[in-house]
Amino acid sequence: MSQNLQIELKGTLIRVTEIRHAWFATNFFNIAVNDPKKSTKAFKGFNALTSEDIEGAILYAVDALWRTNIATIELSPTEKYLAGWRSALLQSNQLITALR
Repeated sequence: MSQNLQIELKGTLIRVTEIRHAWFATNFFNIAVNDPKKSTKAFKGFNALTSEDIEGAILYAVDALWRTNIATIELSPTEKYLAGWRSALLQSNQLITALR
């Protein structure tokens, strides 16, 4: 959809940025699940993105030079899940991969 919008806005100097984000910390799980133990389990093992992370991405796109369009930004936690595998940085700074 954002690519179509970019085409439609060609010549107007209006920029379009699509921001794709992974889970970020909101009160959604607390309300939807209504069980504090289950809602905290959803974020166990990694630090979820925050609203400040999303805000930073938006500011990055808006602050780009006028001749630059940041078409897509994809945000995910550093300790994210990829295809069932979880990567985590240990205190010893060794990267390990463990099956979820």
